[in-house]
Amino acid sequence: MQKTSAKRLRLLTQAAVLMALVAVGVLSLEGETVSAGSPAPANDDFADAIVISEPLPYSDKQDTQGATTETDEPLSCVSGSTVWYSFTPSVDSVLLGHAFIDGGSARLSVYSGPTLSSLAPEADCFFGWGNPEDQPPPSAFVAEAGTKYFFQAGGSGSDNLTFTLDGSPCQAAGCPEMLLNVPGVDCDDPDRPTFCSISVGEKFVLTVEIPAAPPQDYVLAQSYIEFGSALQYKPDPKDGPAFATNEIEWPDCDSETALRDQLTATSVLHGCISGIPIPELSDYTGTFIALSFTCSEAPSSTEVVLLPEGEPAVGSTSGALFVLPNGSTLRPERRTLTIDCVDVAPAAVGGLVLDSGLRGIARQDGGAPWLWTALGLGVIVAMSALAVARRRFAPR
Repeated sequence: MQKTSAKRLRLLTQAAVLMALVAVGVLSLEGETVSAGSPAPANDDFADAIVISEPLPYSDKQDTQGATTETDEPLSCVSGSTVWYSFTPSVDSVLLGHAFIDGGSARLSVYSGPTLSSLAPEADCFFGWGNPEDQPPPSAFVAEAGTKYFFQAGGSGSDNLTFTLDGSPCQAAGCPEMLLNVPGVDCDDPDRPTFCSISVGEKFVLTVEIPAAPPQDYVLAQSYIEFGSALQYKPDPKDGPAFATNEIEWPDCDSETALRDQLTATSVLHGCISGIPIPELSDYTGTFIALSFTCSEAPSSTEVVLLPEGEPAVGSTSGALFVLPNGSTLRPERRTLTIDCVDVAPAAVGGLVLDSGLRGIARQDGGAPWLWTALGLGVIVAMSALAVARRRFAPR
């Protein structure tokens, strides 16, 4: 009897402590975690996101000590206490989101979707740290006019969270992107082909086009192409098989930073910075790279793919991307082009005709130039951002 009474007393004591914690706000019975003694921010829940109005830029700083996490809230990037913002651009734009916590670490996710449980990610997870003098560049992404975007911000280490949002409308030519094309052959569309027909055994040139540049300009461009095993990639050799020429067509490319690397037998990466140590701003549109291929000797159909940075097949540093002057990385969309090698190809009715011959710059293949191999893309991006930050550019 005494043991039963003691056990019952312990249970009652535990229940009393639990209810006390709920009463003061340390725990919640509704699936939310609450900090004690602080009211939840007005934009604590997804449904109560602060609506940001144009024009940008926008900035908000608030005490998030009482913020909670909802039951269905996505937590792949931001964990713990979170607050929400929303913005609907009136025109297609490139948006830049940033979060900062005094003396702590902040994370920011961008989503679209009608409900909390059906949100789809729109940008990479942003991670910022507590040193205000050494912040990473904002998260950049292309936003479509009329689409409502939700920004989930949170972190740890302090109660004062600052969220900022800036952006620029896309250029008249459109939002920044990269496209695949084959000049001078039969394609279903001259500017945005989805398939091209080429005679078996015939040589052709595959290009990566930049039809529209980021409105903020760019200082680094990179492409990554998967081309399968049926098409034979034939770079022009120079000084042995370790070199390739006539491939990077970007006129603002600094040859000392140019990269060409075949990471696999059926893929190739190209990249370049517009200058070292201080990169120049580039608004170039046109052919970025031009590659020599030969169609298979037998009829075949190959899907060539332009893979953006962040795709599982290429990881976080190898895909197609632009780097903006502030160091932000902007990913183009994934693009495909089907190349049919046929017995007799139709007369060319599509395809993009290059204005001039392949200009090209000689650059090292395989091992890549010393700057890329020694520093890596991440460090180069940081160098570019730092150099640009130290330089005052005249208003455009």
